[in-house]
Amino acid sequence: MPITPAYSWSESAETVQIVVEGVPVRDQSAIFCSDRLIKLNTPPYLLLLDLKHEVDDGASSATLLRGRGIVFNLIKVRHGTLDLLLKLS
Repeated sequence: MPITPAYSWSESAETVQIVVEGVPVRDQSAIFCSDRLIKLNTPPYLLLLDLKHEVDDGASSATLLRGRGIVFNLIKVRHGTLDLLLKLS
């Protein structure tokens, strides 16, 4: 059974930042981002975030943290405080 890694998030009017630490991320093949879904799959860890509102997946980015985590910088389509991650499953 997969383990959901610990993560933190914050948002401004234009962006949302999600930080996942302590997870071994070897390459970008473990990462998937779309306009409403964030997925990090690096066994035994699996993080699925079903976003409440759209983000601009073309302008958003993910940065690896020396192989031990990742930072997602998401650009909102609709600006304002949207509580983007309230629809977590």
